[in-house]
Amino acid sequence: QMVDLVGPQIPSIGSQVAEQYLAGAANRWDFIGNDVWETARGELLDGFQQGESIPKLAARVRGSAKLSQRRATAVARTEVVSAANAGSYATAQSSELDMTKVWLACVGAVRSCRFGWTTQPLK
Repeated sequence: QMVDLVGPQIPSIGSQVAEQYLAGAANRWDFIGNDVWETARGELLDGFQQGESIPKLAARVRGSAKLSQRRATAVARTEVVSAANAGSYATAQSSELDMTKVWLACVGAVRSCRFGWTTQPLK
């Protein structure tokens, strides 16, 4: 399947890669045991495949891992955004367009970088 854009046709692989990323995501959370993580990750993947929002995904994590709402939201947001970013990056790479990945730090934004870094191209 191709994404219909003005210009070159880009393979639509982002969702596949995001799902693969999420399905294989390692437990990076020190407050979640590995067995509980396996269950929570499965819930995240199922919800992601159904297009659920972060609050709904957080409810899944909260129910499966018995976490507070705050921690469940942090887990859901972190894991799903990481997976979506992996999918976006894979789509960009597969496009064969000349691109550079760039980190954008917005000074003064609500969630700005605490180091005050400026835009730096990553090669």
